[in-house]
Amino acid sequence: MLKVAAAQTFVSADIAENGRAIRKLISSAAAQGVRVINFCEGALSGYGKFQIMAQDDWQTYDWAAQDAELRAIAELCGKLRIFAVVGGAHRLSNGHPPHNSLYVLSESGALITRYDKRFLSNSELGGWYTPGTHPIIFEVDSYRFGCAICIESQFEEVFREYERLGVDGVLFSSYCALLPDRLASPCRPELHLDHRSYSCTESP
Repeated sequence: MLKVAAAQTFVSADIAENGRAIRKLISSAAAQGVRVINFCEGALSGYGKFQIMAQDDWQTYDWAAQDAELRAIAELCGKLRIFAVVGGAHRLSNGHPPHNSLYVLSESGALITRYDKRFLSNSELGGWYTPGTHPIIFEVDSYRFGCAICIESQFEEVFREYERLGVDGVLFSSYCALLPDRLASPCRPELHLDHRSYSCTESP
């Protein structure tokens, strides 16, 4: 038996505040026996067209602050022995727009892999993000997980590929532009047993 939490935080333009909100829910989930907690798209960095207001803002984005928050989140995962999947941008070289990514942090406090969103919307392709190239798989207590983001729910080939790769579940994350007082039940523990399962982090 494996307990997975789907978590939705309020995403702001303040990277440090986003990091604190993420760590708070990680602590809460760990206290409930959760082994994997999945956060929304852009949970740490913010999302293009919302917290990142213009494409040129990526050129002045505080990547050092994001790296510091990721390290603090990873350290907490190691302390509490929990896996976390955290949405955030990933910096690319030569002025290319970043990837829209999910960082997978292990119970030992290590970054074990990163999923980069492969299927982007037309607007995202217009200078906001760069598409990724491949699926990822990570394992928790002998269960195999893949990841997908937002509009990828519309592309059945994403999930057929994961099925061919033999995953037990796909952790799905999407950005949700809700105000803090609209976030009812921000952390939802779920049980996933031997069936193929999908965990969605978009609040209703």
